[in-house]
Amino acid sequence: MTTVGVTAAGGGVGIAIIKALRMVGAYRVIGFDPDPSAAGLYLADQGHLIPHSMSSGYLEKLGGMCNALDIDVLFPGCDPELLVISGGQRELQETAPSTSTAISDFEAVLTCRDKFKFAVWTSRNAHVHDAPWTSEYVVALPEHPDPKHTFPMILRPTRGSGSRGVHVIPDRRAYDRIAGSSGFVEPHILQDYIEGQEYTVTVVRCGAYTTLACVLARGQKLGPYNQMVPRWTVYEPEIAAAAKAIADQLQIEGPCNVQLIRADDGTIYPFEVNARFPGSTICCAMAGFNGPAILADWYTEDQIPLQPPIAPGLRIVRGLSETAILDYEIARTTENGSTRC
Repeated sequence: MTTVGVTAAGGGVGIAIIKALRMVGAYRVIGFDPDPSAAGLYLADQGHLIPHSMSSGYLEKLGGMCNALDIDVLFPGCDPELLVISGGQRELQETAPSTSTAISDFEAVLTCRDKFKFAVWTSRNAHVHDAPWTSEYVVALPEHPDPKHTFPMILRPTRGSGSRGVHVIPDRRAYDRIAGSSGFVEPHILQDYIEGQEYTVTVVRCGAYTTLACVLARGQKLGPYNQMVPRWTVYEPEIAAAAKAIADQLQIEGPCNVQLIRADDGTIYPFEVNARFPGSTICCAMAGFNGPAILADWYTEDQIPLQPPIAPGLRIVRGLSETAILDYEIARTTENGSTRC
């Protein structure tokens, strides 16, 4: 049985990966997290405590546990770990030579982590090989917006995920108010506000052999009390082609998530890419596209996978799913460093 490790087992992405793998039932799943109360430690077959990714000795500890637990494939589960694991792949490989880590090289991860860097990359690559996207909507850094660009605009942090810290700026007065209150302590970029349909695309790239994709359309939050964004499967070959082209040109290894908007005039605008599985991984798995299982089999069986059929029109309604953990279990995990007795 293939053994798969998942880091950041307490976060949304890590939990989604664990759930997707458990749907198949053909894998031994090991969760890693620094928090003894992380839900994924108890959803997995085993859970183990590791230091925070910014701690000294993190890679040595992670690699040692991968080696001791005979982990075949390792999936990083959160953004802060990506640069550390990607930059330390050689060290990790030396410590755990039998473990394949599903992560891109350092430069690709760095490009994905910084939205301004990605914007520059899309601008340079928009017309290479007839790439099916445009990046002309990027305005650049926000200290003084270019007078030729009109409001409304989008102000977003150069780093971060989801909609955290993202503002729709309706006019110059609102811009001045936000700029004055925040002072742009964190780096931001400005983008034109694009009217259209937004998509989130999970891409799985198996080396240079094949690139597979699952396209979900994104809706709006359904009200002030519903914080879940609805998603549904769609047949959109142009959107899939754009996302796969971005993954191929970035030379992504393993998973990535590409977010795009198709404007009302049909123009496709990519605005974010993450060099990891997204939180919607479980949604794709429910629709028939189980990215973690595809990659786990690719790394261990060395067989080029085929694009699985995905039925359009399947609406995925996300909700909270609680995990009950007894106090003594958390205390035992804290003492032993693992969920095993």
